[in-house]
Amino acid sequence: MVNLILEFKKNKKSKGNNPRPIAFHNKKVCLVTEDSDILPKPGEIWECFLWVEKDKYNLVKPFKKIDKKDLSEEQKRVKQFNKELKKLEKLVETEDDFKKIVFDKETNKPYLFSGEPMPELKKNYSDYIIIKKSFEEKWLRPILNSEDRKAFQRQVL
Repeated sequence: MVNLILEFKKNKKSKGNNPRPIAFHNKKVCLVTEDSDILPKPGEIWECFLWVEKDKYNLVKPFKKIDKKDLSEEQKRVKQFNKELKKLEKLVETEDDFKKIVFDKETNKPYLFSGEPMPELKKNYSDYIIIKKSFEEKWLRPILNSEDRKAFQRQVL
């Protein structure tokens, strides 16, 4: 699971009244999923979720349009985001307490989802940010950057 920044182009092979644009990443064609609410126009740059990765193509879901003047800064942000996401994916694979990764709808920040009891989580993950969403749902995040450190310090106080 990663995010990509893609510049879309006209798809010369697409037919019909509303041809779907394409983009390329690591020599693979990237196609917008059929159920996407957003259909980029040729020449536009978008941040996209990598939805499905196949041998010869990727399916992506665009969610944030990028202005060319902001491209360098956005690429740095997405690179950092993907590093953090890989760390969380590894924790989901290795720790039984975490079931999946969830995303905050407002910030798009990834968290680890757990249904374990709060006392057990506080004991085992005392150095994590812990957000109780409901009795059955808790979100955890290790300290991965300075913003997380500030959130953790506010939580401890």
